[in-house]
Amino acid sequence: MAWGKIIEHENLLENWRIDGVKNQYDFYRSFVRDLSKSAKVYIVISDALRYECAEELTRELNRDARKSGNAMHEAEITSMLGILPSYTALGMASLLPHESLDYRLTNSGVDVVADGTSTAGIPNRDTILCRYNGKAIKYDQLMSMSRDQGRDFVRDASVVYIYHNVIDARGDSASTEEGTFDAVRQTIEDLQKIVNRLFDWNGSNVFITADHGFLFQQNAPEDVDRSSLDIGAIETKVKKKRYVINPTLPNQGNAWHGKIRNTAGIDGEMEFLIPKGANRFHFTGGARFVHGGAMPQEIVIPVVSVKKLRGQAAASSKVRRVGVTLLGNVTRIVNNVQQLRLIQTEAVSDRNIPRVLQISVVDAQGALISNEVTATFDSASDSMDDRVKTVQLILKPGTYDRTKEYFIVLHDNDAIVREYRKMPVTIDIAFSSDF
Repeated sequence: MAWGKIIEHENLLENWRIDGVKNQYDFYRSFVRDLSKSAKVYIVISDALRYECAEELTRELNRDARKSGNAMHEAEITSMLGILPSYTALGMASLLPHESLDYRLTNSGVDVVADGTSTAGIPNRDTILCRYNGKAIKYDQLMSMSRDQGRDFVRDASVVYIYHNVIDARGDSASTEEGTFDAVRQTIEDLQKIVNRLFDWNGSNVFITADHGFLFQQNAPEDVDRSSLDIGAIETKVKKKRYVINPTLPNQGNAWHGKIRNTAGIDGEMEFLIPKGANRFHFTGGARFVHGGAMPQEIVIPVVSVKKLRGQAAASSKVRRVGVTLLGNVTRIVNNVQQLRLIQTEAVSDRNIPRVLQISVVDAQGALISNEVTATFDSASDSMDDRVKTVQLILKPGTYDRTKEYFIVLHDNDAIVREYRKMPVTIDIAFSSDF
């Protein structure tokens, strides 16, 4: 909600920039071009690698930094502002070296082109990269090569783009989207493997990034999660759950409307509509896993830089408390008794220790207006179902103003910052009781 207000108040759709943050379409110029003049650079693009997933990958790379003689590697993470709409074809194109990007209308929709060449598929991307002494290859194909075959393949290239697709392939299908978390875990393991493989081939500079992130919710979306779409008789070129693309589009009250030249740096005229917040235009084909919109989970693009260092100890991962988040989108309380379901986002392990939270409802001044429930999240189970806890909050007797903002708060008394989570809610109770 706060980010949506910033988008509107700061007119970000007209000027899609944030001070101090690089735009995704400047990736090659910002990170690769100068470095590739003096060293070979590998770019691993993992489809839908959301920032939090890449942050965990970074910690695991540093914790398990593999030594070979005096050599080891160290990973650092930064972020870029992703393109909008945040979808694969446009995101993949923006990461390639290019002077200009544009759309080409086709019978089946639109094609993104870089300097006049289609960016769809590995052969086209390889053609574009050849102009920059580069190559493109799929992850599986590269990993199937022997050491000698791999070294021979990359020998004459200055830049090598490697394409990995597990999260999006599994999440973007109704029949497999429930396996999104498993896909994230597999992706982290795959990317660790390829870093080790590239350094075994004498690589020294690896960037891991993504075309876009994703939104995921454990429960199926409901009608409240749907935004209506009224575009009359317009036959749109692209119409997906989180975005619509066409040369011209009408304004919508419940959607953001913008020009892709402003949000993705393309030439030509092409417009988009995306639902405000985390809503979808439709649920066809699965809707728990989505992307295409402007929420931070979709447009905060990770860039993990992995470098081979010599004569230094591997960075070690700090022990931290497990994460906890609220299941479902609780924005309104309509009864004196409110049940909340919370999930422990990772299992307790040698580096993830339990977390104890005090959960309650407070007013805008921070005064307690409900009971306070203590919940301990200490499950070591790999099953998410085993890591879900339900707590019951009971509002104190009194009158509540439905026009004012209240908050569900999660406090961690053992943390430096006590307030772990704070979620705004409205209280709309027709009749208050004394129970």
